[in-house]
Amino acid sequence: MFPLTPIISRICSAFPMHPSRLITFASLIYGVMDSSNVHQISFSRYLTTPKPKNALRRIERFFQKQPLKCSDAALVMVSLLKFTGKFDLCLDRTNWKFGKKNINYLVLSWRVNKQISLPLLAVELDKAGNSNTQERLDLLQQFDDLFGFERIGSLLADREFIGANWYEKLILWQVPFFIRIKDNGLLPYGDDVIHAKNLFKHLQGAQNRIVEKNMYGSTVYFAGTRSDKGDLVIVITNQNWKPKKILKQYRKRWSIEELFKKLKTSGFHWENTHMTIASRLLKLLVVMSLAALLLYCMGISGSKTPWKQTLKCTLWSLFKQGLINFQHQSAKGMEGAIDLVFQSLDFAVTSVKFKSDG
Repeated sequence: MFPLTPIISRICSAFPMHPSRLITFASLIYGVMDSSNVHQISFSRYLTTPKPKNALRRIERFFQKQPLKCSDAALVMVSLLKFTGKFDLCLDRTNWKFGKKNINYLVLSWRVNKQISLPLLAVELDKAGNSNTQERLDLLQQFDDLFGFERIGSLLADREFIGANWYEKLILWQVPFFIRIKDNGLLPYGDDVIHAKNLFKHLQGAQNRIVEKNMYGSTVYFAGTRSDKGDLVIVITNQNWKPKKILKQYRKRWSIEELFKKLKTSGFHWENTHMTIASRLLKLLVVMSLAALLLYCMGISGSKTPWKQTLKCTLWSLFKQGLINFQHQSAKGMEGAIDLVFQSLDFAVTSVKFKSDG
C-alpha cells in the first residue's frame, strides 16, 4: 500500500480534486507534521518525483491553482471527530509582516476542550489593524451556513471586537457571547452615561460584580473583576449567569492565543512562509489545521506528557507531545507513523478527554 493512502482516503478524498493533487495534498499534511516547516522547498521533500525541481513545481502549482477552502476543512475536522454538540468559538486576529506586506487574518477557532483548539474559518483583512463589524459578521455567517447559529455554545472575543451594530446582530442571531470591553466604555446611568470602570473600580482581589443594563435592544450583563496584575476585566454577555461563571467562560478565550502560538512560533511557523497571496495562505492554513488535529490525537494517545513539579503543570502542551510522538515515529518510517496517527485519531474520537471540556 502506498504510505500516504490512509491520509488520502480518510482526509483528502473529502476535498474535490484530481487524484494526483490528492497525493500532493496528503504530502503537504505529512510534511508539515514531520518538518514543522511551511517552506515549499521543505514540502517538496515529501513528494516522490524523479527530480527535486519537479516536486517543487508540483507544490507551487498546488498552491497556485488548486481550490481549497477553510469551510471544507471545517466540515472534515468536525466529521473526523464525530462531533455533534455545540461549539465554543473564539474570534481574534493574527498578523505579521513580510517585507512591506501586512498579513492580517481574522480567525474563528473552535475550542474543543481545555487542551485542544482548532481553526475553523478565516479571512484575510487585506489591511493592518482591526476588523470591522461587517467582516466579523460575514465570518459568522459562514459558520451559520455550515453548522447553524443554534450550534454555537459561546462566542468569546477580546476588547477590539466591540460596537453597537455588532452586539445587536449577535443578539438578533441569539448567539451567546462573552466579550471583554474597554474599561472606559460608556454605559447608561439614569439619564446620563458613566464609564464602565466606575461601576467596578471598588473591586479588590478576586471580588466580582455583575451589572444589568438595557442596551442594544435587549438586556445585557456586565461582569467585572480584577486580573492577577490588578487590571479591571469587564465582560459583556447576553447570558443571565452569575458573574463568576461569566468570567470563567470568558477566560477560555485564551485558547485562540495558544492556537496562534502553535500555528506560528511554537509549531508550524506559519509566519515564515514567503507566500503573500491571500488564497495561498488560506490553503496553507487548511493544511496546518488538519495536521494540528492529527497531532493533538497523537498527544492524547501517545506517551504521557512529562509533569513539571516546580510549576505544577505539564512540561509542554498536548500539541507539542503529539509533535514529539509523531516525529519520533516518523524517523523510523513514514508508513508506521501514518498508521499510528490514525490509530490515535480513532482512540481520540472515543476518548473522554477529547469530549470533556475540563
